[in-house]
Amino acid sequence: MKLYLSSTYIDLKRHRATLGRALRKSGYEVVMMEEYVAREQRVEFACKDDRLHHLEHEEEVMMPLTMKTAATPEARARVVHDQLLGPSESLPDFDWYTGWVVRMLSQHASAAQPPNVATRVFAWGLQHACSPSQWNRLRPIVERNCTPAIWAEMSSKFGLNGDGPIV
Repeated sequence: MKLYLSSTYIDLKRHRATLGRALRKSGYEVVMMEEYVAREQRVEFACKDDRLHHLEHEEEVMMPLTMKTAATPEARARVVHDQLLGPSESLPDFDWYTGWVVRMLSQHASAAQPPNVATRVFAWGLQHACSPSQWNRLRPIVERNCTPAIWAEMSSKFGLNGDGPIV
């Protein structure tokens, strides 16, 4: 499996290199952000296929790791909230990235799930890792970046119109 490894450049350079070595030792093909050098094509287009591949296969990496963080879905949601969502939501591109993930999942699906299921799994997990105020802010981003049919299914069958349960 190919993994694209990226972070802020200077402050995490050593950490990124260490993680890259560990992933390669584990048998992954690692593409470091430094490998996207100047070229005729803009970087975001040059690495689009890699990013889509990464997103399609994210569940193969993240789901087993997430399942190991805690014994219950509620406890896993708390871990995601505290370790990922809380620290990340203040980053400048967080809202854009959330929308991009929803848009890509609803258009391209994932390696194991069709578009409606892949989008629902991500959105449901996001909702359950959010506080009510976080979900009230992110819900419109999710809604406008997925197809109307997928949003209708998610909101009617899975309660995505409700609040985020973490308080």
